[in-house]
Amino acid sequence: MPGEAVEGAGFGGRPLARDFDGDGYTDLAVTVNKKKASDNDAEDERGLIMLFGSSEGIGEGAPATYVKDVPGDLEYGQTAAGDFDGDGKADLVLGVEHEKGLLKGPFSREGQPARTAAVPTPDVPERMDVMDVIAGDLNGDGIDDLVSLHQYEDALTYDEPELGHFMAGGKEGFTQGGEVFAGGDTATVGDVDNDGYGDLVLGELPGHGQDNDPGGTVTVLHGDPKGPGRAEARSIRIDQDTKGVPGEKKGKYEAFGSSLAAGDVNGDGYADIAVGDFGDDARDVGSAGTIIVLRGGEDGLTGSRAQSVDAGPERNTDEVGWSDAVDSLLELFDANGDGKSDLAVPRSDARESAIWLLPGSDDGITGKVP
Repeated sequence: MPGEAVEGAGFGGRPLARDFDGDGYTDLAVTVNKKKASDNDAEDERGLIMLFGSSEGIGEGAPATYVKDVPGDLEYGQTAAGDFDGDGKADLVLGVEHEKGLLKGPFSREGQPARTAAVPTPDVPERMDVMDVIAGDLNGDGIDDLVSLHQYEDALTYDEPELGHFMAGGKEGFTQGGEVFAGGDTATVGDVDNDGYGDLVLGELPGHGQDNDPGGTVTVLHGDPKGPGRAEARSIRIDQDTKGVPGEKKGKYEAFGSSLAAGDVNGDGYADIAVGDFGDDARDVGSAGTIIVLRGGEDGLTGSRAQSVDAGPERNTDEVGWSDAVDSLLELFDANGDGKSDLAVPRSDARESAIWLLPGSDDGITGKVP
């Protein structure tokens, strides 16, 4: 491993898994803070470390290395991985509005990208900050696209909506496409109606407990040859008042949609969506909350056959903070090769940290978080 383990290194804050060197094994690019050489040695420079996969596992095939051409002001929320130029090689996005924001694969074992390219400036007001970027094929051309989520700098006023912006990937690089659309706080991509277009799923949270803020909704913008913005008119909105969805809306601390993940939990060919929910007044009582699995189908995402998964027992908020099981990255992926996505749920407190894996089945997710 390059560098050294120091306090505040933040190693692994946003892991990105792809075959970055093109050898057939999945590699892992992880975020890290590097100390800059300065008089007071207090400044941080952000970077990525590449751990290469091999027949012996991650990090065993070659020495890990820093990825080259990474800007020192890298924003971790603006990193994403995918094949954005359709050449079959995994690429990295390291930020919008960057002349070298796209690092194209394959990467050498020294961390050098094949070449760099620009990521266009999103067509949103300048006062908006980029909160997240999400990759996926939203226009059905076999090339990954990029969606950026934006929020106004003075977000605490909550008088302006979040916005989303679609950039189409292509052989010549990113192009601005589609319309600017109403964004959200969280997002994932999955083909919930199996029509060949990835669908953008957005989670919208309430305004930090304001009574008049609806929040707690999941919105599906269906994929389209010109991007998800065109599909906003036929969007689907789901909350805990939707027929079939377990639980009920909880007022000012509603957090249905606090995290999202897409995968096919029962192997029927339709993407399902795991939705994190803090639980009833989680800030006050330390509830670990629940995870609701919404099923995809011919008609898209619905509340029909929705499943509630216990995210674990209540923990003391002095040890855990908010419900970390559902306020962090959930993942759906096929861990055992049976064609059904399994649910990975992180849990941690002052004593221990762990990731619990709940298998998928013909009937959906099985098991619960201890």
